[in-house]
Amino acid sequence: MWEVRLKGVSLTKKEKFLAVILAVSSFFLANILMKPRSITIIVRDNESMTIQTPVVYTLWEVISILLFSLLIGISSTLIVLSGSKTKMEKINITQLLSLLEGPEKEIMKFLAKRGGKVLQREIWAETGLSKVTVSRALKEMERKGLVRRKKYGATKVVQFSNHIMSSENK
Repeated sequence: MWEVRLKGVSLTKKEKFLAVILAVSSFFLANILMKPRSITIIVRDNESMTIQTPVVYTLWEVISILLFSLLIGISSTLIVLSGSKTKMEKINITQLLSLLEGPEKEIMKFLAKRGGKVLQREIWAETGLSKVTVSRALKEMERKGLVRRKKYGATKVVQFSNHIMSSENK
């Protein structure tokens, strides 16, 4: 069985099916739209005139264009929507801590001690890390999907992302 991987993400059977529909529909639509144009050359008294006749589609070609366009729109929309529902495996915080180092590890330890949710200013105030170090580390951790931050007055609330499981939530 063949498998499609995009940046380490495996596609589901539904996504594979939709991708095939998208590819086949795109191929047939392109073939219809790339229909060669007719050129008429009229020669009179040593003069030639070239006339390009416009492409005229038959009823079946118009119906095919509409059908393939509809299939392309539906399949691409469903692929995009199904990609946003990627299931992530829950990761235990103790396993995660063994993979992290530096400020990220310190911040995750602090978050774990506090139940997975703290104010950003508490992190730098109680860990001894500088404001800049905490801010940069949190930005990178947010990019990696380890934490989420929400504005809370002059600071931010920092919490584990949904796929991080604290020790007490096993």
